Amino acid sequence: MLDRTGGSGSYRTLEWNVYGKLSQVQSGPTRTTYDYDAQGNRIHKVFTTSDGESEQHVYYVRDAQGNVLAVYEQRLSARYSAANSALTLTEQPIYGSSRLGLRKLGAGTAPPSAATAYFARSLGQKQYELTDHLGNVRALLSDVKRPEAGGTYKPELLAYYGYYPFGMLQPGRSAPANATLAGGYLTAVF
Repeated sequence: MLDRTGGSGSYRTLEWNVYGKLSQVQSGPTRTTYDYDAQGNRIHKVFTTSDGESEQHVYYVRDAQGNVLAVYEQRLSARYSAANSALTLTEQPIYGSSRLGLRKLGAGTAPPSAATAYFARSLGQKQYELTDHLGNVRALLSDVKRPEAGGTYKPELLAYYGYYPFGMLQPGRSAPANATLAGGYLTAVF
């Protein structure tokens, strides 16, 4: 299927597998392919440039119910050795009885080693989702506390979302404007 992207005149090719899942997207010089498990959950995504020089692999680790437990990334390039293409943890969802938020690790950030006796707490890596009774994400809060007058603290608001009935985002009632739907959850791109 061809899909016109914006007003640029360029096209994007979309392919689906026999189960109705998106298997490949070709957009300009970049190709993205997707692999799924037997339950239909995405487990692997690959971004490849047309010249084959570089690839980025994204792996999704899931539990038996299909919930994402961790997201790992690996960047491969024809110019660099395999030692430079380490698998790194980039995201960890935070669960209680349901999904509460997301821990985003920055580039080059490694989780603390179990061999050390002390652990460091890094602020700004966690995003907590406040949801309504329908499961829609209404606000994203950071784990950073902002001091207020009188010795109190306020949470750092990263994003908020207003919805029409049936789930469409209301223009002007959501911030940031570049919020996207990823993996069934709203994710703010900062």
